[in-house]
Parts: sequence; C-alpha cells; structure tokens
Amino acid sequence: MADWSRFADNRIALRLSVNVPVSVISTAEFIPLVREFLPKNAGFPGLIIEVTEDEVIRDAEFIREIATQLKLYNASVSIDDFGAGHSSLARLIDMPCSEIKLDIQFVSNCANDALKRAVCVSVVELAHQLGASVCAEGVERAEDLRCLRDIGCDTAQGFLFAKPMEPAHFIRMLSAPSLQPDPSGRAAPTLVPAKT
Repeated sequence: MADWSRFADNRIALRLSVNVPVSVISTAEFIPLVREFLPKNAGFPGLIIEVTEDEVIRDAEFIREIATQLKLYNASVSIDDFGAGHSSLARLIDMPCSEIKLDIQFVSNCANDALKRAVCVSVVELAHQLGASVCAEGVERAEDLRCLRDIGCDTAQGFLFAKPMEPAHFIRMLSAPSLQPDPSGRAAPTLVPAKT
C-alpha cells in the first residue's frame, strides 16, 4: 500500500495486485487490515487479491463471501494460475472473481501451438462473458504477446516486459520514453512486471 502512494506521487495510478494465501484471508484480521491500509486517495483504482485456483476450488463459497466483503472496499479477487489446477472452464461460473490469470502452460508458445491458442481463446471468451478480465502469465515472446492481444486478452505479465524489481526501478521503467503511448493509437495490453 505504501508503494501505491509512491507510484501515485510519480503520476502512476495503477491497481495493486497482491498474492495472498487462503490461510491469511481466512483469519479474522484480514478484512480489517485491508480496510485500514487501503490508500484514502480518491484516485486509488482498487486492490486485487490473487488467490490460486486450487485454493478457490477447495472453498469457493468462502472465497465468494470474502469477495463480497472486499468489494465494499474497492478490492476484488483474482484467480491466479488458472489452468494449473484441475478445474474445468465450467467451474469459472462458480468462481467469484474479477480477473482470471491464465497459467503460463497455455500462454507459452500459444502463437505456434493451435491447441494452446484454442484454450486461451476459450478462457478469454468465457471470462469476458462472466464479466471478468484475463491476464496472461509468463509472457516471454513477442509473438505470444501479439497472439494474446489478437484474441482479446486484457493484460499480460512476464519476463518479456521485466523481471521482478524494486519499486524505484519500476517507476523509472514506466517513465521511460519507450513505454509512452503508441502513435498509431492501438492500445497495448497493460504492462505488469513479473511477480516475485
């Protein structure tokens, strides 16, 4: 949360995304801590709590309850590593989330593998129908990024953009001229540094 204020001071108003295990979410202190530490700045665009797919499947009802409470504080749940677990696309209907993070096993080489591309298309289409966005994890090749962009993936993260870094380095990177808007007007997927 302190990092967000630092980003905002540098005119970078981005949504924070934090990996949180269910063992932490299930404590009585979790929601009060979120409420206490959320930035009070009117420009704060929200917080995303990332929970792995297998943890959501184990207790979807509990996660739904937490997601409802988080929504009151401009926070939402993201399903991390989607596809790494054993759920089917049909289970997306039961998953209370605002974002699906498509696992690297489908993202890597999706530009050249018709089956992987088909899975990516299916996840993107279904997620969008359910009102959720899709973030592709583990993007390392420009051709995969182009493929994901073409099929409508909303955001991407991976070593193609950057390796994990300190906040000061992140601010410098986002301020670099090479990351300014494309003159053609075509929007690129949001750049999200690879998670640590």
